Amino acid sequence: MQKISEILLKQEQLLLEYETLTQKMCDCAEDETEGMLEKREEIIERLDAINVEIREEIANLKNPERIRSVLNNKPDFDELSEHERAISEQVQNIASVMSRIDRINTEVISVIRRRQDDILTQIKNVNTGTESVAAKYRGNIGDVSNMTDYHIPEQFKKI
Repeated sequence: MQKISEILLKQEQLLLEYETLTQKMCDCAEDETEGMLEKREEIIERLDAINVEIREEIANLKNPERIRSVLNNKPDFDELSEHERAISEQVQNIASVMSRIDRINTEVISVIRRRQDDILTQIKNVNTGTESVAAKYRGNIGDVSNMTDYHIPEQFKKI
């Protein structure tokens, strides 16, 4: 059970790192967002590896069902051994961090959506501005800079 406690500690530390990174995403510059998303993905991969470690460690225990119930916060706290209580407390701490991450993720999504809306507004403004209209007009008439053979009505040639 000591090994599971150590693994849970690593998991909690990674989740706290993930939480900090996620919180920073609410206030970071737009060009920093992608790098932070990549760092979060790296943390998720490490958390996935930790989950595999936990499952393997549980499989090696004499009574795996008991520890699974502790990890799922099912037994009565008073019925737990000292080690099981410690694990239960770690699980509750981890659940608390995950809950905060979920709340912060909602904020991050709002920030990203606002940024997307701002970018779309800027694009619309550029596409409806004077330069855009002139560019469309130039595109419609084509390149006339090297035109040599053009039609001059006969009546104007005599003038």
